[in-house]
Amino acid sequence: MALANGDYLLYYYDKKYQLTKEERKDSGDSNLYRNEFTYDASGNRLTLVYYDDVNGTTTTTSYEYNDFD
Repeated sequence: MALANGDYLLYYYDKKYQLTKEERKDSGDSNLYRNEFTYDASGNRLTLVYYDDVNGTTTTTSYEYNDFD
């Protein structure tokens, strides 16, 4: 998906059509950031790992579910 400033987003999905990766690149094809996602067997999201490719930082978010999910 192209953005107004020339950056663009790429989306990647697994065989279950779950989003596994999102990348934002600038018009020169350099990575700006990436998000990577993992899921359990029921399709619940387990983790989001955010890679800030500009600043070189990584942030991980973990998700928890109760017995009803």
